[in-house]
Amino acid sequence: MAISRRTELGESIKQIQTRLLKSSLFKGTAGFFALKMTYTGLTFVTSVVLARLLGAYGLGIYSYVFSWVGLLVTPAILGLNELLVREVAIAKSEENYGLLKGLLQWTNAVVICVAFGMAILAGIVFRLIGSDASEPMIFYLALVVLPFNALGSLRTGAMKGLKKAVLGTIPEALINPLLFLGLIALGYWLRGDRLDVSLIVWIKIFTSATIFIIGTIWLTKLAPKEIASVKAIYRPRSWLSSSLPLMILGFMQVMIARSDILMLGSMKGASAVSIYVVVRYGTEFIIFVQTAANNVLSPHIASLVAEGRKPALQRIVTKGSAMIFAASLLIGLFLVAFSDQILGLFGPEFVAGKTALIILAIGQLVNTSVGPVGKLLAMGGYEKHTATSVTCSGILNIVLNALMIPHWGVNGAAIATATSIIILNLVELFLVRTKLGIDSAAW
Repeated sequence: MAISRRTELGESIKQIQTRLLKSSLFKGTAGFFALKMTYTGLTFVTSVVLARLLGAYGLGIYSYVFSWVGLLVTPAILGLNELLVREVAIAKSEENYGLLKGLLQWTNAVVICVAFGMAILAGIVFRLIGSDASEPMIFYLALVVLPFNALGSLRTGAMKGLKKAVLGTIPEALINPLLFLGLIALGYWLRGDRLDVSLIVWIKIFTSATIFIIGTIWLTKLAPKEIASVKAIYRPRSWLSSSLPLMILGFMQVMIARSDILMLGSMKGASAVSIYVVVRYGTEFIIFVQTAANNVLSPHIASLVAEGRKPALQRIVTKGSAMIFAASLLIGLFLVAFSDQILGLFGPEFVAGKTALIILAIGQLVNTSVGPVGKLLAMGGYEKHTATSVTCSGILNIVLNALMIPHWGVNGAAIATATSIIILNLVELFLVRTKLGIDSAAW
């Protein structure tokens, strides 16, 4: 009788924990949804403003140089941002504040050194090879943003691990675009038609530095108070061993996201880049619901896997995947139906990207239909498997871009990227089912 009561009590506790987790995830996802929607809307408005101010060629140069910066951020952070999500969540749940303190200190010190080194090396390489889609001084100025963005990625990862994902994203997702757009408006009021690409880059540098300071203060206030009074514990060998597969994973994900832009700029010039970047901005609306949910879900996946609570994880993933895909499908259909009007907001020359938008929309819909496969593998301890699959997909993306861009330009880049996205997600879906025993697909 007593055993039966204890069993019932244990099941009741598990049910309460599951309900609390669902409530936490719902609130976090709703907050991230609102934040991501705001960010995407502000980014869209900023893109329209830049397209109108700079024209297709100027927007192409700006997008091209910051695509390089975005690509270089990933090796600069060595995968430590994703490692922080997992390790901070685990250290906090175990109340190991010494390890948490050492992790935060060590990752920041490493990334500061690597990011500055990457910026200097990139400047030297660019001076030697150059590009028709950029201008040297603009590229050198853009590299100043690299250390700020790298350290910002670390801070965001730490905040996610502390389960303060929504608060941790506010500096980049809300304050950053508002400040950037506000300074552009001020620059236009002061200089009018003399507002050029170089001035926009200077505004970007100032904005990035300001957001870095705000974010650092934010993390310091929200971190556990116990950190201040404990001695830091360091495990650099273990952290590097786990972070390197995550770095490869992150780098190849960015390669998939940016190799089309970089190769298109090198082969077809800045004007082609501007059209394609606008198309990419449009299709990002399709995945912003998924991105919001994944950011909230990541630390919970790590905790549930560590605790062996697979049934609870399966229930959350099943419901989440279905809701995310339904929302993404509606957004995708809207974008395709009104593609002429949406692209026309940037200028009449951007309507030429309609076919590319439809192709990329198909790829992103497949992406959202399989569920959070990448996060499940990374947070579940299978980062080496997913790193391998993403690497193969990244290589395929580069090869397909090299074959298709010379013949079909913007549409060729869209076909290459959509194909690599679809193949990657199907492979990772298979890995999630076989390694974790979780079915994450919405179908």
